[in-house]
Amino acid sequence: MDADTVELLTPMASLGESCGYEACPAARAGHITVHVAPHSHAELGYTRTFSAHYTGEDGEVTPSKVNMKRILDATIAELWANPDRTFTLSSSEFPYFFHWWSERHPTVHRMVYELLRQGRLVLVGGGWGMADEATTGYRALVDSYTYSLRKINSTFLHCGRPLVAWQADTFGHSREVASLLAQMGFDGLFFSPMSFDDEIIRMNRQALEFVWRGSDDLGTHTDILAHKLFDGYWSPPGFCFGALCSDPLLVHSDSIFNNIEERVDAFLESIRYRQAPHYPTPNVLVMMGQRFGYFRAATWFKNIDRLIDEVKRKASKEGIPVHVVYSSPPCYLKAVHSARPTLEPKQDDFLPLAYNENSYAVGFYTALPAFKLLIRQANVYLQMAKQLQVLGNLANNTHLLDNFMWLVGLMQDHGIITGGLRESVMNHYAEKLHHAVDQSVGLLEQILRRHGHPANVKYFRCPFNESSCSQVKDTSFYIVLYNPLAWNVTVPVRIPVEEREYNVFGFDDNELAAALLPIPSPVLTLTSDTHELVFIAQVPALGYISYYIHTDRGMKRSARQVNEDDEETTQTTTKDDELEIKPIEEIERRTQEINGTEDNKNMSNVDGATVAKEDQERNLVNQATPAEESKDDFIKNQYIQINLDKYRKISSIQLSNGLTTSLDLQYYYYVSDDPHSVRGYVDPDNPEPFKPDRKSPGTYIFRTMDRIPVPIIDTLHTKVFKTDVVQEIHTSYSKYASLVVRLYDGRPLVEVDWMVGTIPVEDGLGKEVFIRYTTDLKSDGVFYTDANGRQTVMRRRNLRGTYEPFNLDPIAGNIYPVTSRIYIDDTNNNMRFSIFNDRPQGGTSLHDGSVDVLLQRRILTDDAGFQAYLNVTNVVRGTHYLYLTKADYKPNRIFEKKLVKEIELHPLKFIAQNISKEKWMTMQTEYSALKTKLPVGVHVLTIQEWDENTLLLRLENYLEKSDALKSGTKHVNIKDLFVNIKINKIRETMLAGHIWLEDWQPLQWQLKNNFFKNFNEYYANSTVEYIKSEDLKPVEQVDLDKGITLTPQQIRTFVVWYEV
Repeated sequence: MDADTVELLTPMASLGESCGYEACPAARAGHITVHVAPHSHAELGYTRTFSAHYTGEDGEVTPSKVNMKRILDATIAELWANPDRTFTLSSSEFPYFFHWWSERHPTVHRMVYELLRQGRLVLVGGGWGMADEATTGYRALVDSYTYSLRKINSTFLHCGRPLVAWQADTFGHSREVASLLAQMGFDGLFFSPMSFDDEIIRMNRQALEFVWRGSDDLGTHTDILAHKLFDGYWSPPGFCFGALCSDPLLVHSDSIFNNIEERVDAFLESIRYRQAPHYPTPNVLVMMGQRFGYFRAATWFKNIDRLIDEVKRKASKEGIPVHVVYSSPPCYLKAVHSARPTLEPKQDDFLPLAYNENSYAVGFYTALPAFKLLIRQANVYLQMAKQLQVLGNLANNTHLLDNFMWLVGLMQDHGIITGGLRESVMNHYAEKLHHAVDQSVGLLEQILRRHGHPANVKYFRCPFNESSCSQVKDTSFYIVLYNPLAWNVTVPVRIPVEEREYNVFGFDDNELAAALLPIPSPVLTLTSDTHELVFIAQVPALGYISYYIHTDRGMKRSARQVNEDDEETTQTTTKDDELEIKPIEEIERRTQEINGTEDNKNMSNVDGATVAKEDQERNLVNQATPAEESKDDFIKNQYIQINLDKYRKISSIQLSNGLTTSLDLQYYYYVSDDPHSVRGYVDPDNPEPFKPDRKSPGTYIFRTMDRIPVPIIDTLHTKVFKTDVVQEIHTSYSKYASLVVRLYDGRPLVEVDWMVGTIPVEDGLGKEVFIRYTTDLKSDGVFYTDANGRQTVMRRRNLRGTYEPFNLDPIAGNIYPVTSRIYIDDTNNNMRFSIFNDRPQGGTSLHDGSVDVLLQRRILTDDAGFQAYLNVTNVVRGTHYLYLTKADYKPNRIFEKKLVKEIELHPLKFIAQNISKEKWMTMQTEYSALKTKLPVGVHVLTIQEWDENTLLLRLENYLEKSDALKSGTKHVNIKDLFVNIKINKIRETMLAGHIWLEDWQPLQWQLKNNFFKNFNEYYANSTVEYIKSEDLKPVEQVDLDKGITLTPQQIRTFVVWYEV
């Protein structure tokens, strides 16, 4: 930034200018200080695309006057017109604001600079959009805030920095998000809504403000003041002055219609008796706005000006102890802090959200599953692109990366990833994501060309969630796998192909064992291919590996049938383009536990079946040939056997270490609430709509007509296939519901590839399809879910952690978001049953020993009121990973946490054609950018180009204290971490990279009582063990020669000065 701009952004003290907390109005002693904060709420999904929301033009003849361009123009002009006015701009407006900024004249820039340095235009939030808290992963959240806050910092310096977080419209609130926001340096979190019963209870004890601890493991570092917005982002009832509101404007110029006194009295009554009694200090925050408000900003501000003036006049005249000022959420926070209240602590979350006893916002956890997967997959490609840019020292790709980060950040918005948008808007964003992902492949091509790959070769990715890949139709092709994780992974690779014989070659012309499995019958309608080529790849850390595949057209050979007498088994597979990852550091530990022997390097034993690894190594005929169907009633590998009953349905699972349980996999559906009985339905014979006191089911609301689910088992048809690479059970339950269960050699996991086709609605009723995994574990009403892919949160059926719920719905009230994992424990029998998923979904345990995971929704009603129907007809495929283990064996806990990372950040697969095997063998086929091996438990969360000769580096200890064998603290030699990068200096920042760690001074709050040492343990058995508040330790400069340490759950962020 040039010196002139810096000067324009620096408050001129001589003119009385100041920003941040220094610009806040003073509270008046003995009075209720009313902080009036004008604010508009934008949507990024909803009814239109970003462009249409910004301009108002979406193909209609007359553009809409309700658009963000007009809102921003009008608001800035009205702020400029009156020096008393303020306006709060939040994260949901940031993408629009910066787009607007890029198109404005320097004169307008100067106007904005002045408003910022005078503290009249106030930015709150910090994300690139208002991120959802239930369905987003923590990595995507951190990236979104990093992108947005960096843009704010570089454009507006310290006067633009948001001091408080803003989550005013998300459908439930996550403990992990609170933790992340605290670690980013926000002083407070303003949020809405919360469940109706929780809010009423908190109102009665003045607990709508509290100190929220986001992480028990990280403690004080994750404490943040939380404020529940009384009316959300809306004006108080009766005081919405927008053109789309029906509330009266303030009239004083006409004697007949003058309503000033009545409106002022109503406002004072609302403040004094409706809102103020429920907060612990004599401060009240009143947001003045609405969704897409202020496109007629003059009307808003004139009425707010008049209201403030008239309230002041009346209060002064009649001695009413109310003081009203233009203000902002940060200024309100400062006033609360100055009042030194004693606040309640909180450690659990606000999930699920209940609007009332009949309306639970849990449906969006699962809505639009294919779109949710696409968003998650796009983030993996973004990580690859950012890594390659730095580690490959690539030429300028700033524009490409900026666009990609802009888009992926936008997708985390509460109106997009949740599915709360019209189908046309979803398709628009899906197309943008596919385009951005395709462009990111160019960075990999740049690296490969540096490593000797021909410049004329193009690399293709197979489309998401597809079972066909046109690039493999030639007789020869090769693939490149890129691993974004900082440890080596072993992965099964599946490529949809035609039925032929295939040979797979690796480094030094070594031929790999491979198998050819039939594509499940229900999937054949989606593809021209008939089989999947499967082999095992070993991909280096932060690097790539290449394999060559050759076939002779027309050559076919019958494969031998593999039955229980066969002695050989090996490894393999996942779904088409979503690769399963095999952890490697923990596999020996896991093998020793299961087999009960220290010497398992040569062979393992499962019910008498000997698997000799020397036999596999001596196998000279590795040609992949089609698998034939087996008549066996089981599949197995070294660790697991899955049995079928007499009906050829999965009935049990047993491990070679002696653990065993019944296991049933069954599809069900709930009938969604009858569209004839919910609000908004219009009977053709009676135009008067029937409006009961409950919302319609839809994208957000999940509500069933009956509490008993309907099993989907029209026709049960099962096939078993066994090869040296994988054993599979293919089961079809109906025309639209099927699954494949797989066991890979050498893996202690069960893979379930589920598929749900077009859900029938000929009966006129919507349906909620889910899969129920039933075991005989005694789980005692307890289950666990992850929070945004990080910490583990205990759930108890029909209960809440800190209050007694009112008339809780026994189904919807027990559904929680599952972004990576859900599990149940049987502590008496020392067993744990876990399910890992590949995308956000809703999950629950309604019966002991069972886990339900929602898969697909087809709903015929609209809860949002803008025609965002979930009447979807597409086929959806996905993967669950089942893991049965001893509950108290900590090495397996580490394995599970590592598996979460390997499922989410799976290797990416690229296919190239038109090159001979001889030429391929001359190219560099393997590369890793990692120089120093990291300890197990440490993850490179971010590698990103920063400023000139600097990069942003985040390292994470992904273990929880409950996982750790000892303290769980890890030491990392950061100096020699990467190949070809010499680190000269590092400086630590807060989590989002926008504040130097040594500059952060958190606000301190007084508590009514101490935090629990571990909330999960308290919730489990009411064991009360408190932990005293700890002071933050002084910041120490990092010594490159000594390295750094990471405690459990800690993420440390650094700006790194380096040279290549």
